[in-house]
Amino acid sequence: MLVSCNVRWIVRASERRLTDLPSQEYLPDWSPDGQRIVFAASPAPPGFRAFVIARGPDATWAAPRRINDTTQTGIGATVRWTPDGRTLALVTGDSSLALMPADGGALRLVVDHKQLREGITFINWTRDPTTVYFQTLDSTGVHSFWSAPTSGATPPRRLLRLGEPGRRTRLIEFDTDGKNLFFTIEADEADIAVVSLKRP
Repeated sequence: MLVSCNVRWIVRASERRLTDLPSQEYLPDWSPDGQRIVFAASPAPPGFRAFVIARGPDATWAAPRRINDTTQTGIGATVRWTPDGRTLALVTGDSSLALMPADGGALRLVVDHKQLREGITFINWTRDPTTVYFQTLDSTGVHSFWSAPTSGATPPRRLLRLGEPGRRTRLIEFDTDGKNLFFTIEADEADIAVVSLKRP
């Protein structure tokens, strides 16, 4: 005898505000252990500010703590955890890629945008902390995807350039498992229609 049944689940979700900054927050990212969130906040010359929020043992969240020194090289709006949770990868104010200790400290340049002649827009990882993946935007508005060793031992490698019309993306966010790239392709629609008007 075959028995068919439907199982229904109830999920209770509650909204909790974690920030109350006099600024706009961008692109939050969970740490690998799920206990911290990193995000960028509105520009303060020479760039954005990076903050980390930590969750305590009693599940309460601490106030956001700024971790970058804005008197150093400015940063952009993209800040992402490395897979080991000890380091942050970020886009600098001049659209290069750098690493910074998760508790703050000096930046270490990994990929210079001048080397690519394209600006870096977004960063992502697989579980391998030795290779970073990133997206760039060139002067013609075309995005590319790259990989690079965090050691800087070898030059970055272009994986894909979306130069074909109709096969482009406007979004900076993407994901990868190290074998595939996942991103959104733009789909413009500009149909023309004729409508017949009727008098009442």
